[in-house]
Amino acid sequence: MAPMVQQTGLPDGTATEAAAVFYGARAQAGTGLIIVEATAVEPDARCWPGGLGAYLPQHREGLARIASAIRAGGACACLQLVHGGPQASPAVIGGPGWGPSAIPPNSNFPPPRELPRDALSDLQGRFVAAAEMAAEAGFQAVELHGAHGYLLDSFLSPNRNRRADDYGGSIENRLRMLEETVRRTRERLGERLLVGCRVSFFNHAHEGFGHDAFRTILAALERAGCDLLHISCDGWSRTWFDTGRTQGQLAKETVRIPVIVAGSLGDSREAERAVAEGHCDVAAIGRAMKSAPDWAARAHRRLVANRRTGDADPP
Repeated sequence: MAPMVQQTGLPDGTATEAAAVFYGARAQAGTGLIIVEATAVEPDARCWPGGLGAYLPQHREGLARIASAIRAGGACACLQLVHGGPQASPAVIGGPGWGPSAIPPNSNFPPPRELPRDALSDLQGRFVAAAEMAAEAGFQAVELHGAHGYLLDSFLSPNRNRRADDYGGSIENRLRMLEETVRRTRERLGERLLVGCRVSFFNHAHEGFGHDAFRTILAALERAGCDLLHISCDGWSRTWFDTGRTQGQLAKETVRIPVIVAGSLGDSREAERAVAEGHCDVAAIGRAMKSAPDWAARAHRRLVANRRTGDADPP
């Protein structure tokens, strides 16, 4: 199950019982891995009212209820960690967010405050501390959100990152923030949790990103200690580039670790084909599973029936 914000948290970011019930129901349907919605790593990281947090002591209990519900249903529990950066909600955090440079993501946001060089290590530490809380709460994996224009992804962007220090300029410099955050998280957690990262080529295709830049990012994340890569696509069957490869295929050609692909895979036959044809190792289902708690159970029944009858589209 791909991460999708539910806005079931209290104003301080504490998860409610409704969140545990929501994720527990989908685990009981037979979902293999559930990635819980983007969870803020500090107050200035929040992007929407009702979002979850992993930075206050009281957050641990609510997160533990979610992890327990997922594991009781038989699924692996993963918590996605995010810093909204320039896309943090000014209404929620009380002003503009933070960014690699003072360049707004679009006309809906004010220019962010540029992060000073000496604040970057502390910010990385917020992700590490949130991952530690996830481990204490009973999650089996964490995923660092490095896509969709949030803070870690903004550092990757040549348009949003105009820094003149060693975190800006070349692709190797721009990925340094994400790479170091992954490495520090891996070092702190050791082998207690799986560490994943969500990235997207699609976000930066219009900025002149080529396949070489994407390969550079993927390889760096694997070296930094990622166990999983989660490639966010705008529909795997529709996101084709000049070489005819999808983002997932490009990732599988670059790294040896498992690759998850998400993007409009709401049909179980499409999801099965994505894996069978080598686009990914794991297909992540988002909106379809959000609207249908038993999606995994129904998909399993269809696939079993297909194997028994040989019918391409069983009833």
